Amino acid sequence: MRPERVSDHSLFDGSAHRQHLPPLYNRYSRVLAEPGYDRAQDAARVLLMPLHATSYCLFDQMQTNDWYGAEQIVIISASSKTSLGLAFALSREYTPPVIALTSSRNKDFVAKTDLYDTVLTYDDLAELSTKT
Repeated sequence: MRPERVSDHSLFDGSAHRQHLPPLYNRYSRVLAEPGYDRAQDAARVLLMPLHATSYCLFDQMQTNDWYGAEQIVIISASSKTSLGLAFALSREYTPPVIALTSSRNKDFVAKTDLYDTVLTYDDLAELSTKT
């Protein structure tokens, strides 16, 4: 790591091999400077913060490009944390219908999130084109 743009709240990794990544993947928070920081939340934070950033980037890209003219948005691995974050963001906007594609085992869980317009399993893939 090569710290750059160091402040009380964050720093950026300026290593050459990481410069092709979006800036948010090179930004590190200095958690001790955050109001309400709770060390007990470190494990969840380390797991979820990068996924939240990825979800936001996907959402922002699609929104910026007017959903690419899609008639529906299909999210595969719909039970994954990144997919759930994306589905959450999409559920707050007027978008084409959002279709979840997940395993049979996760179908009930995904449906209970109420983030998707339709939830299909991979076995139901043939039905996808008729779901709008």
